[in-house]
Amino acid sequence: MRHRLSIRWVLTLTVVGISLTAMIIVSSVYSATATTMFNQLGLRNMLQAMAQVSDKLSDHIGQVTSALNNVAKDIEETENFNASQFLQGVRISAGTGDSIAALLFVDEYGKPILGLPSGEIKEGGGLTGMDWFQQAREAEVGQMVFSRPHVQNLYQGQYPWVVSVTKKVRYVQSGEPCIGIVMVDMLLTPLHDICRSVTLGSAGYPFILNKDDEIIFHPDQKLLSLELISEESILVENTAQDGRSMALSQDIAGTDWKLTGRVTADDIVQNSVAF
Repeated sequence: MRHRLSIRWVLTLTVVGISLTAMIIVSSVYSATATTMFNQLGLRNMLQAMAQVSDKLSDHIGQVTSALNNVAKDIEETENFNASQFLQGVRISAGTGDSIAALLFVDEYGKPILGLPSGEIKEGGGLTGMDWFQQAREAEVGQMVFSRPHVQNLYQGQYPWVVSVTKKVRYVQSGEPCIGIVMVDMLLTPLHDICRSVTLGSAGYPFILNKDDEIIFHPDQKLLSLELISEESILVENTAQDGRSMALSQDIAGTDWKLTGRVTADDIVQNSVAF
């Protein structure tokens, strides 16, 4: 009798043990599956938000580059270029609201031919020493070049933050073939507003890098300019491989720029229920 009770007791314990083990396994698998699903959903939500911002940036930059292309095309197609006659057409072609701070057309030696606004470029402007001019002069005819962010220093009392977009063109003046450079100064304020339209959890806001991984725009641009934070520290943080965070990236169509930002695992999980 005792033997039978012992066997029954062992069998009972065995069944209970198997049941508990099965429940633990199922619970673990369910928990892991649920965590994976949440992570995938959160990551997808963040990537969708980044893609939307990238599209907005592309549309905005496209308006600026379209204005530049229109002016460049008109200059190249004019049989005998005359600056005073051409100026009104430039006003129409460059009508992009609050996107452009200035438009210039200079010859290959940096001498201004026409520009908007129409005020005098301040003395000692030194166009040939500016980065955008050097970049454009070294580029191929027809190639569009984006400068690094800088403070515009062309007109007295006007010092906005801009990115200069340039294009080298061929044109005819007084019957002679010439080379010139068309430049538009794209204001950074709209880029700031677009980038800040989405947050990446505790990591903050996305920012823009060029093909050489140089910062084109960062929401803390002013702190960068004052050297209160360094570009190197931002880039190191964004590329750190600590196993607890990852960098997200989206190409910005029409440029060689990319939108990027760092997110943590907690940010991803939180974003799975934030949308």
